Amino acid sequence: MVAHRRKIELTRDEAAAALAGGKVAGAWLDALGRTDLRQLSRVEWAEFCERLTRGYLEDLQSQADAQVPF
Repeated sequence: MVAHRRKIELTRDEAAAALAGGKVAGAWLDALGRTDLRQLSRVEWAEFCERLTRGYLEDLQSQADAQVPF
């Protein structure tokens, strides 16, 4: 039996960062010439995940930097 968990709601900033991460990872897939994630090798999958995560984190950092008053 699968326990159902409540959906985690993203903040506006997190949602924007998720889209930014998706764009970074998607651009890499485009450059690779792939559209089907199931066809990625383990190494390619790890690279995709890293680019997605890095794009997300970099966008969050950029948003935070823009909000710092000093």
